[in-house]
Amino acid sequence: MVLIVLLAFASYFFVINNNLYFSDYRNDDDERFVYYESYYGSVGDAIVSIYLMGALGDFDSGLYKEGSDKYAAMTMFLLATFIIAVVFMNMLIAIMGETFGQVLETAVESGIRE
Repeated sequence: MVLIVLLAFASYFFVINNNLYFSDYRNDDDERFVYYESYYGSVGDAIVSIYLMGALGDFDSGLYKEGSDKYAAMTMFLLATFIIAVVFMNMLIAIMGETFGQVLETAVESGIRE
């Protein structure tokens, strides 16, 4: 499920990233403006960028305030950080908590059996 969400957000940012140019805001025709700073060019780079943003917290929110799609980019940025960081990490904690609870339930029986 995490992989599907990462791919969905990465494809979104890859598409809107290819639509941005500095020439829309400055008179430099050679420079590109990108939503993901170090990674640009391929879909794999977008996936790595979204993974770093969502799972590891490595992002610059100021990048999403620029460009012609700035409102859509900021909305998707907030949605991506919320879904990846909050929802999936809480799901992981819940799964681990449930497993720990099951182990505690059988701890007394296992101790007596041994």
